[in-house]
Amino acid sequence: KDARKYSFVLPFLQTLAHDAPRRQRFEAALASLSPSCRYLADPTNQAIPQCFSSRGGEPTTVGQLSHAETDAVVFAATAALIGLDHSLVFLDRPDLHADEPEALLNALGVLGQGNQLWMACSPRTAAAAQGVHIVNLKR
Repeated sequence: KDARKYSFVLPFLQTLAHDAPRRQRFEAALASLSPSCRYLADPTNQAIPQCFSSRGGEPTTVGQLSHAETDAVVFAATAALIGLDHSLVFLDRPDLHADEPEALLNALGVLGQGNQLWMACSPRTAAAAQGVHIVNLKR
């Protein structure tokens, strides 16, 4: 997991204890993006909080989540941090680790209002898309 990709996540998580509306947006987005990962408040205030539960398990850090769950955390944190309303959102292979690409597409579609999603994705994911315009770029 590339540390640069996730560098904003830990500072973001530390803000959630003092920002209830942002925490609620993050929790809701994460729940829609990942059926197995949930945010838990971390009362210990550790540098790397154990604030996630994977598949109902014990509290864990973001680094210990599966790739699909970590991607969901990044998408949910981005949406909660910057708002993602009326935005053009580019996603490179959001389905790479997803078990259910159709559910992922639906969840990405509701991260904000009035967004346009541009995704580079697998044919399987494109086939699961409903009500969208697909541009097939051939090599």
